[in-house]
Amino acid sequence: MSSFPFGRLWLSPMESVSDLGFRTLCYQHGASLTFTEMIRASALVQGNEATISLVDSYTPSVKTGIQLLVSKKEILQKALAMIREGMEKKDGRFSNLSVIDLNFGCPSPEIIHIGQGPALLKRTAKMKELLTTLRDESPLPCGIKIRLGLNNIEKKQKVYLRVLETANEVGLDYVTVHPKTAADASIAPIDLKALQEIIAKSRIPIVGNGLVVDGPSTK
Repeated sequence: MSSFPFGRLWLSPMESVSDLGFRTLCYQHGASLTFTEMIRASALVQGNEATISLVDSYTPSVKTGIQLLVSKKEILQKALAMIREGMEKKDGRFSNLSVIDLNFGCPSPEIIHIGQGPALLKRTAKMKELLTTLRDESPLPCGIKIRLGLNNIEKKQKVYLRVLETANEVGLDYVTVHPKTAADASIAPIDLKALQEIIAKSRIPIVGNGLVVDGPSTK
């Protein structure tokens, strides 16, 4: 991790929370990288004003990533092109972004019902298509956030290792792992054994996520 340019303490994207003011406070108190709220890529490319307003990375001093929710290659391509164009035009919403992230971890039943987020983890071909597109067309360092599966069945099948192998293969810059399933309660314990398994098999940086409540040491 010594050569990893984004530090060791990341602020997760949180809907209705992760605006510029909140991110700035967290950055000032030690976060090395922050994220916008999760952005629905389809709404972004359609020019939805409410969605575009969530891309509020106007402060260059606050290192910020954008997290996209997407399930279709064509939509991802358009979203990445939109971000690239915004950077080239020095549009303050996009020109200060540091990282592009895809969300495969949000446990919202609404998102799972439409086949997005963690519902995609078991779809190996689809995941490879999306991750390859992200790697090939992203104008910024890029990665993904995952869970261990949609439920315990997928966890036992170790779909997370198939996703990791794809991430290794295409050469993503990192993978963030929330080591629980989407079906687990928010207060359920994380599975450190599974996280250690992922770290052992990864050729790229792994960022642990979930139930981080203190940080007594940054060594």
